[in-house]
Amino acid sequence: MQEIRRAIEIYNQEGGKKLLIDSKDYLVRQLSVIVYVITYVASMFFEKDDSIWLFTNHARNAGFSDNGKYLYLYLNEETDERAIWLTSSKEVHDALNARGYEVYRSDSWKARYLRLKSKYIVTTTTLGLVEWAYYGGSTIIQLWHGVPLKNLNLTGHHEPVHDLKEKLLKYDFLVVNSELTEQYLKETKRYTKAIYAGYPRNDVLLKDIPNSSLGIPVETNDLLEEIGNSETIIGYFPTWRKYEVNYDNFEYDRFDEFLEENDAHFLYKPHRYMEVNIDDQYDRIHLLPAYGDIYPLLEEFDIMITDYSSIVFDYLLLDNPAIFYPFDFELYEKERGFHLDYDEFTPGPKAYDFASLLQTIEECIDEDEYGERRRDVRRKILQGKNPHACEHIYETIKSES
Repeated sequence: MQEIRRAIEIYNQEGGKKLLIDSKDYLVRQLSVIVYVITYVASMFFEKDDSIWLFTNHARNAGFSDNGKYLYLYLNEETDERAIWLTSSKEVHDALNARGYEVYRSDSWKARYLRLKSKYIVTTTTLGLVEWAYYGGSTIIQLWHGVPLKNLNLTGHHEPVHDLKEKLLKYDFLVVNSELTEQYLKETKRYTKAIYAGYPRNDVLLKDIPNSSLGIPVETNDLLEEIGNSETIIGYFPTWRKYEVNYDNFEYDRFDEFLEENDAHFLYKPHRYMEVNIDDQYDRIHLLPAYGDIYPLLEEFDIMITDYSSIVFDYLLLDNPAIFYPFDFELYEKERGFHLDYDEFTPGPKAYDFASLLQTIEECIDEDEYGERRRDVRRKILQGKNPHACEHIYETIKSES
């Protein structure tokens, strides 16, 4: 009935020609489901190699980063497993290959073969139906990539193809860092076992990891070395919105003067889906690449500014001050909404306009009053400091699969 009502709506609004085109596309998508299911069943009879851990289905434009990167490095450095990285990026492929890691382009025939052959499939985002079709008989590990401050934003029309995939797809292991995270993901993810280990990417905040510099943009690393540690470094990590918004919510001329007066630098790290342009005329305002890994460098930031990004929860492990700049709070709450109480789980001062942001930064440089609140939120979200998340994940999976 839902699809019939949608067809009537298209006909009334855009006419019969549009309805015919959409109906053809709809039928093709439905027929493709049959192909995917047949492929999935056939893949179950393909002999799996128990030594292969295939890292795939990374977030778009993420590069070599996030939880997958650190589990991949751990398996290569600390075990005899055959960890393989699939990527659509030539830059990532060449960088890993140059260091001797096994990596293939995700659209290659070798990658298709490995999808069928691998015993362990590791992902940090929701698997698409096309990928899922290759993994019959494999152990699927969902590392995920966030903490439950904001809603998952799954509202809107879903076709039967999507709904069927959600019913068929079940992860064998889901990695979480707290009960709050598991409850959050349980609403949308089907899985057999949750592993309470913390996220692999947090290991690098608590100990040195060989080759963790892989995936860091050269520009970011060079800039931090140029600034040094004699001045205050402020990192800005905004959240991407689906609605239109002015991300450049700053008066840059005034801001640059303010930073000079306070011996500080402002490093703007956009979300990978954002397009931000800042003139290079400023001495103390710097635009970082939106892609790549920033986690090995987080300890270089003296203060973090964000709005709704869950990167701040990882930053709590360093116990440095955080400032929250939700300049569009009412609109964001309406359009996206929050899974947790925003005020309770944002342990730092709030600024809702540029003038108050400057005042808040100045106060934060002079005195940090939120240490105990940060530690309280950290206990709730991360349940302590664990520098061995990768080891815990690996040993749990090997013992139970």
